[in-house]
Amino acid sequence: MDRSRAGIAQPTVVSGSRTAGRGRAVGVAARDVDFYDVKGDIERLFAPVAVRFVRAEHPALHPGRSAFVE
Repeated sequence: MDRSRAGIAQPTVVSGSRTAGRGRAVGVAARDVDFYDVKGDIERLFAPVAVRFVRAEHPALHPGRSAFVE
């Protein structure tokens, strides 16, 4: 589907951010959120469809800190 307007491409994308630390549970110390926490969130969001995470690079992001979800 062509979503361009006045010659400007407007692709459909989804993005997200998780900034809060991980809360405490009984017997488990609080800690920062990591890649695997976000990966699990995305897998649960798309279940039962399997998603694949592919390494990505972006000039505005720290190397090795981004991925495409396919």
